[in-house]
Amino acid sequence: MASRAWEREENSHRVNWWSSAICRAYYNAAVCGELVSGTSEGCRVVLRRALNGRELDRAISVGCGTGIKELAILEDGLVRSFDLWEIANTVADEGRRNAAASGLQDRVAYHVGDAFAEAQEGVYDLVNWDHSLHHMSDVDAAVAWSVKALRPGGFVMINDYIGPNRLQFLRTETDRANAFLARAGVPQRIPRSTVVSKLRQWWRDPSEAPQSESIAAAEGFPGRGRQVQGRGLFAFRLRAVAEARTGLGAALKSAARRQPCSHVSQPPQLRAWRPAAAHAT
Repeated sequence: MASRAWEREENSHRVNWWSSAICRAYYNAAVCGELVSGTSEGCRVVLRRALNGRELDRAISVGCGTGIKELAILEDGLVRSFDLWEIANTVADEGRRNAAASGLQDRVAYHVGDAFAEAQEGVYDLVNWDHSLHHMSDVDAAVAWSVKALRPGGFVMINDYIGPNRLQFLRTETDRANAFLARAGVPQRIPRSTVVSKLRQWWRDPSEAPQSESIAAAEGFPGRGRQVQGRGLFAFRLRAVAEARTGLGAALKSAARRQPCSHVSQPPQLRAWRPAAAHAT
């Protein structure tokens, strides 16, 4: 059912917080301390700092979508090649076209299937999870697999949603988000979660955030280089602003006054993992 959900055309045209350059810039600044507006560019800034001029040889990304974020990592010279895994053929096909248009088709390999069962272990310098780990039905198993996939000294980079399972936000979170929107002059309001909304979310995409609340505490997680940006509420507010399509500048200025990016005095620092010992060095 999850693959059918991602085959549907409307999934590629949904409006979310990353649809807005202003929202992306605010998010990226919270991640890396720099005002950059590219999709997941803040993570690339952090990775570039960690590599200190090096280029990794081989990387893998599970649930990559069309691979736009992974192609950007290649274009930035941070990785030489990527194995990209998806469950939807139409999404992978679009990714292959994007890679060809960027002249990167020889540096990426798109796969459709189960990466956990088919991908090699112990051969990657980077395992990249970008808003895909929260789609996994067993977060602990996915993190454990990530460690096994690495060569000694490799990196696991996780940029993801860790808020309430199934996107079913608490009433207090919904109320705070709506109060934020009201102060910012954005007319849209977010409905509270109900049993019906939970069932609707599951029917729309059974892979959506089944264990998102467990990511931060997942077994095998290194415990270093992590930075929580407001859990679900941070993305919740940004998504609402992007969907409203009006008052973006005022809304983000309002957010900055209450949660300024300057609070990020120490952006997350990546550490290389020793897979055999499953800890950071």
